[in-house]
Amino acid sequence: MSLSNIGAYLGLSDLRPSLDAGYEFYTKRFFLADSTPGYYHDRLYPVDVHSAAQAIITFVEMTDLMPNARQMADRAAAWTIDNLQDPAGFFHFQRRRFYTIRIPYMRWAQAWMLYALSRFHTRDQAGYV
Repeated sequence: MSLSNIGAYLGLSDLRPSLDAGYEFYTKRFFLADSTPGYYHDRLYPVDVHSAAQAIITFVEMTDLMPNARQMADRAAAWTIDNLQDPAGFFHFQRRRFYTIRIPYMRWAQAWMLYALSRFHTRDQAGYV
């Protein structure tokens, strides 16, 4: 996402190979087959709401550049709602191997997820087709 923005702002087209490589690494190493987002590229835990929010944002931002980004955004949002959203509406901070931290941290969980979901829901109106 950052490389894409830097390239656009500076008019650099030679960043595309790096952008493609980074995107491929991210999609292949940070997600399980069921769309569980990773906090680290080489292990599962913790499953973190911030990582899930960043996934949604990244895929929405990359929709016009990567052919599968729209579907990845859809899957990331659905997974997050199904697995990290509490029945009361807020998002759990982290899932660890044996327990879940359900504290509704405003800054690290709720605000970041609100931003991600607002980007997700307005992507078609903003030109993310």
